[in-house]
Amino acid sequence: MKTTIDHAGRVVIPKALRIQYHLTGGTELEIVADGDALRLRQPQAASRFTEKDGVLVQTGEPQLGIDAAAFINQQRDARALGTAAFGKSS
Repeated sequence: MKTTIDHAGRVVIPKALRIQYHLTGGTELEIVADGDALRLRQPQAASRFTEKDGVLVQTGEPQLGIDAAAFINQQRDARALGTAAFGKSS
């Protein structure tokens, strides 16, 4: 695929590639010089796990976008009342 660099130095990534690689506005990319070519890639995330007392422990922030503890408590309460509905908030 071909694209053009605009006067401000921006490159438009064709929609088909944005969809294929799950790229949205604000996605961080690295530009890597590779011989006579440039490569775009998503930065490698740092490991979210570390070993503590021989056990892997998550050290990163949750990626759920929800408060997992509140969700679990809500589901437990609903189950106790017999009204559990997975994924529904009251």
